[in-house]
Amino acid sequence: MGNRADDEGTDVEIYRKPLTDTVHADTPTGAPEQLLALLDRLGFERKTVSPAGTAGPTYAWHEAPSHLSEDEKKRLATRAVPHCSQPDTSSTSPTTSSTKPPTSAPRTNSAPSERHRPPPRPRQPPGPAVRVAESPPPSARPTGVHSPVPQRPPQAVPYVLAAPGYLAGGGDWEHLTELLLHGHGWRNVSTIDQHTALASPDGRLHVILNRRADWTWTLHATTPDGQDWAMLLSAHIPVEYITAMVNALLQPPPTGDRAVLDPLRAAGWPEQATSPGASAVSPDGLVHFTEEPAHPSAPRPWRAACTVNGYRWWTATFSTRTPPGIVTAFTRNLASDDPLPRMAIGTPLYGCGPYTRLTPTPHTYEDEQALLKARIADVRSRRVTGPGTATPPPNPIGRTPATRTR
Repeated sequence: MGNRADDEGTDVEIYRKPLTDTVHADTPTGAPEQLLALLDRLGFERKTVSPAGTAGPTYAWHEAPSHLSEDEKKRLATRAVPHCSQPDTSSTSPTTSSTKPPTSAPRTNSAPSERHRPPPRPRQPPGPAVRVAESPPPSARPTGVHSPVPQRPPQAVPYVLAAPGYLAGGGDWEHLTELLLHGHGWRNVSTIDQHTALASPDGRLHVILNRRADWTWTLHATTPDGQDWAMLLSAHIPVEYITAMVNALLQPPPTGDRAVLDPLRAAGWPEQATSPGASAVSPDGLVHFTEEPAHPSAPRPWRAACTVNGYRWWTATFSTRTPPGIVTAFTRNLASDDPLPRMAIGTPLYGCGPYTRLTPTPHTYEDEQALLKARIADVRSRRVTGPGTATPPPNPIGRTPATRTR
C-alpha cells in the first residue's frame, strides 16, 4: 500500500488530497513510532488500516482533524514548520525540500496535466526529509526526532536566493495586493471567497487573483478611448514580475519605439527563425516567448511559457491591445539574472533543481515584511506630494483576508 512518502523517498509528505479539503501527512511504510508520535503531538490525527486483518501489516498516516476550518488546517500545517525544521546533525548541508505543483484542483493548460507528470525521483540515501505540496502551507523536514522539540517561530524559516527568477515560484502574492490596497489606494471589489479583485480609484484598471482551482492572475484595463485589453498569468510566475507590470500600468506610457524583445536580445536569448512571428527562447531552453498569429490588420498577441522536462510550470498570455510598454516590463524581468528571495522550504520547484541556482541568505520573513511596509510608505508619500488631483485616502495597513504566505 504505497503513499506519497514512499513514492518520493521522504520522511513526511504534507499535502491536500485532490478535490477535497482533507490535509494528509504521509509517512513511509514502517515509519518509526517516534516520527508518528511527533505528528500526533503537532495536532494531526493518526489513521490506521489493516487490509489483511490482524495477520497482515498495519498502515498508518495522519490527517488534519476534519472539524477544523480551512484556515485552521493551514495554521496547523504552518505550526508544524518549526518542529520539522531542526538542523540535521548527520549533515552540514542546508535543509531544503521541493514543492510539487498544486494537486488540489483540476488543471488547465496553464499547469501540467496528470498524464505528463514526471516519474518520481529516485529514493534518496537514508536521511530525514520532508516534502510539502503547495497547499496547505509548506513544512520543513523532521530530522532525528527528539522530545521535547524546541519551538521556533515561522519567520525563522531560512531563505535562499533563487535564480533564474522565472524558476523561483510565485512568492507571496500579498506583496502586490497589499501595495495596491494600502499604498495606491485601490478598492477591494471582491464578491466571492478565494477570489481577490482590486480596482484602481478611477475604475479603469483591475487586478484579479483567482484562488479557486488553478491560481491565476488577470490584469485588465480599459483605455481612455474605451478599448479593453487583458493579461492572464499563471500563479507560478514570480509576483515580482506581476508587480513590475502593474507599476508600468500606473506610469505614463513610455515614449520611443522600444521593441518588446529588446531586453531578451540584450540578455542573450536566441531568436527562433522557425516561428511565424517574433520569438525568443531562454538560454537554458525552458522559457519560450512568442508572438502569436492574429488577424492581418490587428496587432499580434504575445505568449510566454515555462516548461521543465515536459512539465508546464506557467504561462503568460497578453491580448492583442496590451500596450507594448507593459509587455516589455515582463520581458525585462524575464531577462534579468537577479535572484529572488524565497523560503528554502519548497525551493527549488519540483524537477527544477538542475536548472536553479540557490544561494543561502540572511534574509528573513521579517525583512520581507519590512520591505513591503517601506514600499507602501514610499508610494503613499509620492501620492501625497505628487502632482494631480487628490486620490482617495489609502486603506489602513493590515493583512488582507484569507492570507497565503510562501
